[in-house]
Amino acid sequence: MYQYVLFDLDGTLTDPKEGICKSVQYALHKSGIEESNLDRLEPFIGPPLLDSFKEFYQMNEEEAQEAIRDYRERFAVIGLYENEVYPGILQMLRTLKDKGCRLAVASSKPTYFVTKILKYFQLGEYFDVVVGSEMDGRRVQKEEVVQEALLQLYGWQESPELLLKEQGDEKKQETVMVGDRKFDVLGAKTAGIQSIAVAYGYGPMEELVQAEPNAIASTVKELTGLLLKKETKSFLEKKYEEMELKEKEKMPKRSLFRAIYMVVPFVIYYLVFQIVAAAGVSLIQNLNERVDEATLLWLQNNSRLMAVGISIIAMGIGALVLFMAFRSKEPIPEYLVHKKDKWSLFPTIIVLGAILALGLNFLMGELLTYFSTDSVQLQKASFDASTPFWAGVILYLFVSPIAEELVFRWLLFGRIKRAIPVSLAIVTSALFFGCYHGNLIQGIYAFLMGMVMALTYHWSKTFLIPLLFHMSANAAIYFSAMSSPKVRGVISSPITCAVYMIIAIVLLFWFKERVSDK
Repeated sequence: MYQYVLFDLDGTLTDPKEGICKSVQYALHKSGIEESNLDRLEPFIGPPLLDSFKEFYQMNEEEAQEAIRDYRERFAVIGLYENEVYPGILQMLRTLKDKGCRLAVASSKPTYFVTKILKYFQLGEYFDVVVGSEMDGRRVQKEEVVQEALLQLYGWQESPELLLKEQGDEKKQETVMVGDRKFDVLGAKTAGIQSIAVAYGYGPMEELVQAEPNAIASTVKELTGLLLKKETKSFLEKKYEEMELKEKEKMPKRSLFRAIYMVVPFVIYYLVFQIVAAAGVSLIQNLNERVDEATLLWLQNNSRLMAVGISIIAMGIGALVLFMAFRSKEPIPEYLVHKKDKWSLFPTIIVLGAILALGLNFLMGELLTYFSTDSVQLQKASFDASTPFWAGVILYLFVSPIAEELVFRWLLFGRIKRAIPVSLAIVTSALFFGCYHGNLIQGIYAFLMGMVMALTYHWSKTFLIPLLFHMSANAAIYFSAMSSPKVRGVISSPITCAVYMIIAIVLLFWFKERVSDK
């Protein structure tokens, strides 16, 4: 249960539409603007009036200030009381107070008006702190209001620097801001506290989702439950779980149809790839019979470039077909890691992909050499040096990772894990990924890497994470293969391989803990 709860007023505790919108209508009329539809004035509920008059009616500073004076002329005597408390709010406040919560109101509305509204509707007795803006235009931004409310709630008015120090972290973990607009969520994030957005207010759902609160309550009853239980999962995490549950319910009941359901995306991709590749080869063969001698010679000298080009086109079309066919049925999970964490998680997953790829690649090379593996198999598993560098970059660093992650992580692993335990789904999808590569050596390497990519995908529930891992891994192997023998000798020694693997294991566990604690 949260110990400190900050509430916005308008659209959260009370429904102020009539009073605010009619007062805005009155101010606009005095400015020569006629607006008969009160619904169009709903965006004024929540944000600072100065910003709203400027944004919605293109007023300059002086015009907006005059409109605010006209607004208050009506609001102070009439609009203030054209308001009503949402059903269930009184009971919720009473319950929170009985359980020992300290409550505050943090509103962009002037404190004078906030206090009068709370008193009129008999809400004031429930709040330990009431903070709003000032009539002279000071403290109108939500982050300023939230910060002042926290100082008063915590009793730190004499030492505001404590909010920036570690001593404040323990109390902040027990604090939440509740509001119906993105400004409430962003103000909470700036202060370092959690936030719950309410969908029964006046903030559009799209706005609330984009602001990324820790939770969204659709009713006062749901809000009460979240405050008492103390929400630990983010809204997007809950939405992802709901999506997974709905998709799991769509799974066919019979085993045969369930198996078809799981592998059909891979089959579609494979067939499209083969058809496009065959068409490309056929086209080049026809060109060989119809072009002049100089063009024919160029085609023969650039046969590897043609092969890479066909692969790029075939993979690209295959990935596009899958994306267009399944994006509405199985949306790619949204980015669930908080934006402030990306600077540590993105470099970590990129380094992890490169280090693990190098470690596994060189380790397998040592083992295969030791056991005198067929040199033909080794050659098949290596990059072709005749491939133009730029073409290899496009294929191996961009097109291939994007296409393969769409197939093997987003769709194949995403579907398999709904039918069987996650650990078994990770192994199964990795086996598909290994077999897809067509030879034993690459298959073993792809199987091991596929398990790690499925793990990072499952932990983060973010498609971008395994994609970055895959791109980084391919880049590390490709650039090492294109480097000089002297450089390869340094970076592929047994000691270096051991260091790679140790670092990779440490980074993998660190990544798991970091994502779990986000």
